[in-house]
Amino acid sequence: MKGLILIYQMGKVGSSALDHTLKELVKANNIEDVKVMHAHFLTDYFVGCEEAIHGKNYFTVGREGYSRHASKEAHEIRAMIAECRANNLPVKIITAARDPIGHSVSSFFENVDNYLPANPLLEKDTANNILVGMYLDLCKKYFSENRPRDFFSEIVFHHFRSAEWFDTEFKEFFGIDIYEKDFNRETGFVTMRKDNIEIFLYDFAKLRDLGTQLNLFLSDLIKTPFEVVDFNTSDGKSNAGLYKEFKHEVLQKIPQEAVNKLYNSKYSNYFGYTFSKQQKHLANYVQQRTDTQEP
Repeated sequence: MKGLILIYQMGKVGSSALDHTLKELVKANNIEDVKVMHAHFLTDYFVGCEEAIHGKNYFTVGREGYSRHASKEAHEIRAMIAECRANNLPVKIITAARDPIGHSVSSFFENVDNYLPANPLLEKDTANNILVGMYLDLCKKYFSENRPRDFFSEIVFHHFRSAEWFDTEFKEFFGIDIYEKDFNRETGFVTMRKDNIEIFLYDFAKLRDLGTQLNLFLSDLIKTPFEVVDFNTSDGKSNAGLYKEFKHEVLQKIPQEAVNKLYNSKYSNYFGYTFSKQQKHLANYVQQRTDTQEP
């Protein structure tokens, strides 16, 4: 093995697009000595939570046959990282951040079929009311003093963990504190290095503009130029309209306590996220959508 490309992210920050793009690239160009892997959790604690619920051999098959969210895959990745360390091979980590409420809403809606099975007789407004109620209920439980700590709750609550992820997951596993190096908000990315570990950290909102930088970051493992192909986006799904309605209502009703905790965090301060920016972003999107629907 020449090296490992690890897409290690909290989810809903472009990881599926990167995973799909890079796996197709190495396959098409017969690059057999570079491994591309994808994980949201690698720590003993969160892998243990999944195994406690689903069993050690549990895995899901994502689009195009790629396995995702699998404890089995997490163990394989951990073994590859150990092999790279032992042989001083590069581990290229691509990780990312996203506005905390933007991430929370998108993460919750990714699992909408688990919360609200498809029903052709269910009107969109009714479906939206049910989903908003479920989201706000989870939100209140997560930010309460008596937050449930059972294995199932720990997995379900990942929708609200963006502000914690780099501490409880990334730093816990790799021992690397991303907050020790300033983030470039203007360019939307920063690179870091520790021993054989190289990190490309980006802001999800800037991903479409970072093709050149990503190519350069991976150039010693992949020589073939590539563009990140959109994959698993909300706009490309049949329930895209419901998603926008859901997000709009959540922003109106989310508890102030949750807003304060998410946006007063070191995570939001580091990346420059504010609630007003998220509200403005959605307002602009809704206006653009309205304009395109006019005759």
